[in-house]
Amino acid sequence: MKRITNKQKKILDYIEFYIQVKGYPPSMREIMNYFGLKSVSTVHSHLKALEKKGVIEISGNSRGIKIINSKKYGVIELNGELIDGNIVLYENIKYLKCISNINIKSSAEILVLLIKNDYLDYEKDAIILLRKNSIIGTLKLKEVVVDENSYWF
Repeated sequence: MKRITNKQKKILDYIEFYIQVKGYPPSMREIMNYFGLKSVSTVHSHLKALEKKGVIEISGNSRGIKIINSKKYGVIELNGELIDGNIVLYENIKYLKCISNINIKSSAEILVLLIKNDYLDYEKDAIILLRKNSIIGTLKLKEVVVDENSYWF
């Protein structure tokens, strides 16, 4: 297998985690939008290169991407952030890739918030789970997060 570029690795990680969270692969347009690429043909060329290097298989349909030897991760769904005592909700849920035995999902009653310092710092930042303004759990990011990227779908 040939070495993949950093951009291809990011695209591969995104696709792999997207499949795990959603249960199906992203479309090429979704990949294009997520990475801020200029055209679907750019995504297609990255996907063809990944296929040639033996890490994915592509079929003819719009979501026809299969990861070869995919890994399983845990998922933390984030609703927002706790900044200086104020809750700031995200417009769209963000997902963090974490160790495989952790799956934390938000619900109508539970908010999952990132407690941020000045900048995202995985050594210091934590996650807090709230139910009706009561803390029901906390988690240090550095102990569970596998990938320092947050993903939104």
